[in-house]
Amino acid sequence: MAKNKKEEKNLLSQLGLENLNEEEKAEILLKIGELVQKRAIARILDEMSEEEAKDFSSFLEDRKNGPGEIEEYLRNNVSNFEEIIEEEAKSVREDLISQLGDQI
Repeated sequence: MAKNKKEEKNLLSQLGLENLNEEEKAEILLKIGELVQKRAIARILDEMSEEEAKDFSSFLEDRKNGPGEIEEYLRNNVSNFEEIIEEEAKSVREDLISQLGDQI
């Protein structure tokens, strides 16, 4: 989710998680990244035409396609993929800070 270590450290600090061990921090950042991806894919699916959704569904049915191939497919077929990822990352960050930041 975060573009670099400084942003990751800042996010963890804002969430009050800076004192976790490195393994726990990595796990949390991975889960945040997965949440961003899920939100982005849901948004992309909502914006796809019926034909685009069928093509993507067919692509997903091929069990050989893992997360890397899915991301590559979306990058190649969704013109504003990067923009959507950035917007969803920002949204997730704001949601987490708003929900968890109040508990710190």
